[in-house]
Amino acid sequence: MAADIQPNSSFSLWKYNNFNKKGNKKIGEAPHLLDSALVDVSRKQIEGFLNNKGFLNAKVNSAIKVKNKRAEIVYVANPGTAFKFGNLNFDILDSAVEKLYLAKRASFTRIDSGARYDIDSIAYEREQIYLLMKQNGYFDFVRQYVRLLVDTTSDKGVADIKLQILNPQNQDKHPIYTLGNTVISIQSSNGIIENSIPDSSFINHQYQFY
Repeated sequence: MAADIQPNSSFSLWKYNNFNKKGNKKIGEAPHLLDSALVDVSRKQIEGFLNNKGFLNAKVNSAIKVKNKRAEIVYVANPGTAFKFGNLNFDILDSAVEKLYLAKRASFTRIDSGARYDIDSIAYEREQIYLLMKQNGYFDFVRQYVRLLVDTTSDKGVADIKLQILNPQNQDKHPIYTLGNTVISIQSSNGIIENSIPDSSFINHQYQFY
């Protein structure tokens, strides 16, 4: 199962064994040597993957079987209880941000009560909130304002989520940018910008054409 210890291809080993006899050690691929430390690293990686995918109590054991100088590595995973998202609570200090998030949340969220707990879903939620804010004029918004607190102390396989969106330091709301005046420059038909002062016109006191 582990990517750290992959068997050599038979062709690479054949080249290495045959050309090695002639003193050339750059051709082919030397046989991979068993490293028990890498076996344990792979075991922990598998265990961590299962934890991130909702199996928070997963345990992985490894065993090494050696025969004729070849090692077989066996990983046995006991996933335990599959945790699911439980109660969802929102703590959003800026009422305008709260209204925007709750209105758009259903279009992107992967965090719903009863769905399998997944750390990738939590990271996705945070990124989508960041993009939502940027797309709606909150250009000073940063990802650090979003916090998702996970409570897995329940013995029923439930992960309760508290989502916080903090305000900027010493501010009671997030600054939002709006459109101001718009300047539209139109080149001449030959694509050359003339040095002379161009004609200009205002429309609705917002759009200025050159």
